[in-house]
Amino acid sequence: MKKIQWVLLASGLVMLVMIPIWLLMVLPALEKAPQGYFSSVEFIGEDRIMQPGESGLGPVFPIRETLSWQVLTRKGDVLVMQMNWRAKDMNSGQVVWETSGSIGVDVNNRQLVRGYGDIDREGYFGFPLNLEKKNYEIWHPGLYGKSTAVFQNEETINGLLLYLFTFEIRDIPSTGAYPHFKPRQAAMHIKDKLWVEPVTGRIVDYDEWFESRLLKSNDLPEQIIETGTFRFSDSTVVRQLQLAEKEMLLRRHYKLWIPLTFAILALIFAAAAATTGKKRGKTEAQQ
Repeated sequence: MKKIQWVLLASGLVMLVMIPIWLLMVLPALEKAPQGYFSSVEFIGEDRIMQPGESGLGPVFPIRETLSWQVLTRKGDVLVMQMNWRAKDMNSGQVVWETSGSIGVDVNNRQLVRGYGDIDREGYFGFPLNLEKKNYEIWHPGLYGKSTAVFQNEETINGLLLYLFTFEIRDIPSTGAYPHFKPRQAAMHIKDKLWVEPVTGRIVDYDEWFESRLLKSNDLPEQIIETGTFRFSDSTVVRQLQLAEKEMLLRRHYKLWIPLTFAILALIFAAAAATTGKKRGKTEAQQ
């Protein structure tokens, strides 16, 4: 019986030791897992484009865009990721434009790492975990450029608390997107609204207005050649909400319930050891 008591005490001690091991070693490793990044999202919106030889923008047409991110490899704490963004005319099915790029992201803080990807970039990729009500320097999800995501206010979607940020970039070089207007140079102006779940940093909803223009050249005036708006589709918002809620529950489980389970097991083993000791004491007294 004495041997059983020592086994119970040792088991309880192991449970107690597991608490700091979990909190200081296992939990940080789990939080570095590639969660909270886009896998694939869909936008629905409207677009207007000026065709070569025309003097103004064409009619409005519906547009569907897909933005996907794929983890190519992991090098230490750096995730190397590939981005693909494609827009299609919903009426004709014709590809209106597409772009791609690659980046390296530090899983410790979601900061972009120089030396990885197609060009060097710095700043946050998306948003970090455990957001504060402040501004963040982030890269546009389409890698157009870096700007300040300005905190506006709290909002609620389907019962989930979100932080609303606004984001604007001017004079984004976009000549490559309009080869039919060369040698004229083109630039883009975008304004975004981003609804972000603050615990996970996941973007739940996304709304963008954009405008591209040909820059002034010699006697040719500046001219708008494309403008449009788009937003996450309803199905994408629902999926992003579900993923954010799932990640929140997992993190709560990781941080609270697992350490609490270790503590409860430690108490159970200690109580069992004490009960065994009392029984052993009574048995020895009777003998």
